[in-house]
Amino acid sequence: SIKVWNSCSAQMPTNENKRASASEPDQPLALLKALASAWNDDGIRYGVVHGLEGYPSRCGRDIDVLIEESDGLRAIDLATGLMRREGWMCSIYPSKLGVVQIFALRKNQGRWTTLEIDLLLGLRLQWGPVCLVNSQSFDLELYEFDGIRIYPWASFVKRLLIQALAGNWKRLEGRPHDFIIATPELPFVHCGLVRFFGTDCAALILESVDKNDVSGLRRLIPQLKSRLFHQSVLPSNWRASASTCLRWVHGEWVAKIAPRHAAPVVAVVGPDGVGKSSALRELLRLIERDLPFPKVIYRHWRPNVLPRLGAFVGKPPPKPNADGLLLPRRSAGRFGLFRKLYYFIDFQVGYWAKDRIASSNLFLTLYDRCFLDMIVDPIRFGLADGALLTALYRLLPHPDLVVLLLDEPERIHARKAELPVVEIALHLERWRELERKGLVHCVVDVKGTPEDVATVILEHVVVAFQKILQRHN
Repeated sequence: SIKVWNSCSAQMPTNENKRASASEPDQPLALLKALASAWNDDGIRYGVVHGLEGYPSRCGRDIDVLIEESDGLRAIDLATGLMRREGWMCSIYPSKLGVVQIFALRKNQGRWTTLEIDLLLGLRLQWGPVCLVNSQSFDLELYEFDGIRIYPWASFVKRLLIQALAGNWKRLEGRPHDFIIATPELPFVHCGLVRFFGTDCAALILESVDKNDVSGLRRLIPQLKSRLFHQSVLPSNWRASASTCLRWVHGEWVAKIAPRHAAPVVAVVGPDGVGKSSALRELLRLIERDLPFPKVIYRHWRPNVLPRLGAFVGKPPPKPNADGLLLPRRSAGRFGLFRKLYYFIDFQVGYWAKDRIASSNLFLTLYDRCFLDMIVDPIRFGLADGALLTALYRLLPHPDLVVLLLDEPERIHARKAELPVVEIALHLERWRELERKGLVHCVVDVKGTPEDVATVILEHVVVAFQKILQRHN
């Protein structure tokens, strides 16, 4: 009987996610309302399943929408057209089978505002061989809230039921808001649970959810899996179950074997004392506040797929001196060619085993130094010279963005007196030479505050991200 719930005093459950604070501008909310209106007018079959926590005062920056597969292209065209007319930078990323992500970014009053809309094509959500959400009952299970069509059963399945069936208990324990079911959603969730698990089991699930009892829900999982398995092998269901299972295996295989490049790999370089650490701290804060990356992975110099060379001979890692400074190495080691090839392999394997997979999951990778540092200061890494390093670098997958921080040698030396001014000046000249060769993408002067420097770098990160997504478009 609950079809429309649009009381002005009503509000969706609150999500304490840091990405959706009440202080953020309400531009994503206005854009989402306009987009829902456009889809409604065009007859698009859709249902929002995630991202409306705190609505109508605000919405999240990550909106998940189930949408009819045949309506997918029209929905994307309407969304991108509307976003561009409203002045948003808009890009599309087909992240994996059946999922298209639309990223909208706009700068307002000196900071970036982001809205990510994930279109889950096909009106289906599945766990293993069982399709828990399908298009057959879609129209009967929707309700409208302030003009936005919401799919409560699919929302419950995505945020809680599938996570429990998959055993993601740490995630559930850390997200108590996922257990909140809004009053208008409860009848739809109850009907869905009864359909798959029966009345008694549905009551036990709702009791555990109501009490936020993760351990109680965990005890029910063997029974839930058994019921789903028996349903999947019924003579009337086995064909559909086999098709669902094959689709799931295919999607997982494609995602694992051929991960797509999405989030940029960024390297910030420059001499010690130029202010990299301060700028990187500010940059991490700005990325988490403004951009759609769920995680930022920090790496110092290399991926570290291979162990430290000194570990093979039992040599301990270097320790700070009496002043607390970790002085750079200033003497070459043996087997220079072996060292170069060893580090080359680490960067090559590390990209495919770590950085590429992280990028496909929309995790931004941030390097403090990179392979280029060996070309500029080879002796720091135990190398007598930089011969072959430029050629080896050209054989590697490059970072999407290499940012050089620049300052006067005297000012750098005053901050951190690890190297003489003459040697710092020589390193800066080598960095500028790499810039002229196109191996460094941009130079940022550090005469401002760390926040000013990080803000400039953030602009370049946004541009690099847009270029990657445009290749997928």
